[in-house]
Amino acid sequence: MNICKENMDIDKLSYRRVRNDLHKYLNNKEAAVLLALVFHADYQTGESHVIHRTLVEKTGIPESSLKRYLKQLKEKGIINMTSYYNGVTPKGMPRHLTDYFIQIPDVYYIMVARKLFDFKLEGVELKEMSFIKGFILLLKCLCMNFTDSTLYSYRKLEEHMQLSYATIAKLMRQCQKYGLVTQNEEGQEYSIMKGLFHNGFPPMTIPKNAKNADRYKDIYKVIYEFCKSKRVVCPPFDSRLLSRIYISGKTPDMLKQLYEKRIQEIPEKISSLNYFVKIAVGKALEAEQEKEKISIVLD
Repeated sequence: MNICKENMDIDKLSYRRVRNDLHKYLNNKEAAVLLALVFHADYQTGESHVIHRTLVEKTGIPESSLKRYLKQLKEKGIINMTSYYNGVTPKGMPRHLTDYFIQIPDVYYIMVARKLFDFKLEGVELKEMSFIKGFILLLKCLCMNFTDSTLYSYRKLEEHMQLSYATIAKLMRQCQKYGLVTQNEEGQEYSIMKGLFHNGFPPMTIPKNAKNADRYKDIYKVIYEFCKSKRVVCPPFDSRLLSRIYISGKTPDMLKQLYEKRIQEIPEKISSLNYFVKIAVGKALEAEQEKEKISIVLD
């Protein structure tokens, strides 16, 4: 069975960022619902106003099961939900709607192509296909950096996933049957079909409202290019941290030489520019105290 070609138009692709640790928390059914939700959410804010009927139509998952998976996603801290009264239906029944909020990660993420959400498998019912897609999303989380390949065996996958060995074996057989996953000749590596994820290094991004962005962009570019050379995702732009390097008087060329000399092995995961501040000036900047949040509840 083949993927329908009309769903493979590369010119219609778009991407969504999702956490790369989903395999630690979700099974493939929950991942299938999350996949549908992220492609019905704002790609920048993660906010979605999609209704259950739409998610049911897109995934084939019955509404009762869908509600359960959404609740589990909330309980596991993957999404937030806010329900509210919205008038009455034509039959006079109360209408309640739900807004969903997905945290869009700045670091430690994978980029999912719309192709993964949109493709169809000939002869496979929609619900089963959605659960296969959910498994592929989890499998991607266990691939090597910026690749679609993993060296994990079924037993190793079981150790890192919220799925049993039997379930993993069944889903991997299905994926290989439909050409979604292939195994190399030595039987030691599994590769996801190209095009379902974006593996290029994330572009350098400076928020439009970043303070003194013009002043710090050359410093940030040095850090970005250094991370890129090491195939490590660059931490997000932070004016407060970059200012500490700026006032030290080091030029971009000086910084480049400094990082190349002092960093022999860079950690695979760096969540903050403080790592580079410490190397540049000898001391990390203390974390900024979080302001107290005030909640207002309206009756």
